[in-house]
Amino acid sequence: MDTTEFAGDRQERREREMDALARLAVMTATADRGVGEFHEWLARDARAGQRSGERRATEARAERFARRMQALVLATRLGVAAAREDPIVHDSRADGVVRERLVPWPELGVAAGVGRELWDEPCERWIELPQSLAAGHKYVALTVSGSSMEPALHAGDVVLVSVGSLVRRDSMVVARRPEEGYVVKAVGRLSRRAIELRSLNPEFAAFSIPRDDTLIVGTVVMRWCAH
Repeated sequence: MDTTEFAGDRQERREREMDALARLAVMTATADRGVGEFHEWLARDARAGQRSGERRATEARAERFARRMQALVLATRLGVAAAREDPIVHDSRADGVVRERLVPWPELGVAAGVGRELWDEPCERWIELPQSLAAGHKYVALTVSGSSMEPALHAGDVVLVSVGSLVRRDSMVVARRPEEGYVVKAVGRLSRRAIELRSLNPEFAAFSIPRDDTLIVGTVVMRWCAH
């Protein structure tokens, strides 16, 4: 038996279980406070019976779980779903796949590409649209670069963008900053003349762009986490 492969499979299973627990935690975030207190008591009781090494391992898993839950909560509040499976990627418009279900995935990353036009980018990769989303609408997949949207998005994550100029507050959009390139941000205040764009990472300041349809690529509706 290949123990390395076995350990890898076990780790992947644990990671998927943690994702499932994070989703469950989000769904029950508004549950009765007494239920949460009971769960906390159970956790304390379980930790008390562990050896020091076991406790450290538990605390490390708990920290990873907390980070995932925080990311999921933030993304959910902004209307961004977490893909449950890895993206199905095609090198070209492969035979046997309905064309309407293939989404272009250009090389240009979000928060990069100063002076480059997204729609002029060459595209040799295509992502198959998840079955949970209906075909017939225009989408584009983009790779995240930088840390301004942590913890909801990390460098290397892929976001699925529903193309369109409609912008609403407390959503996540991909926009173009004049003279600077494309960014993925949360929408803050809206006025007739400007759109405020915010980062989730407090190290990055908010800024505004003109309310111009040509500066909006679309709204982020799904994310695939980098592994």
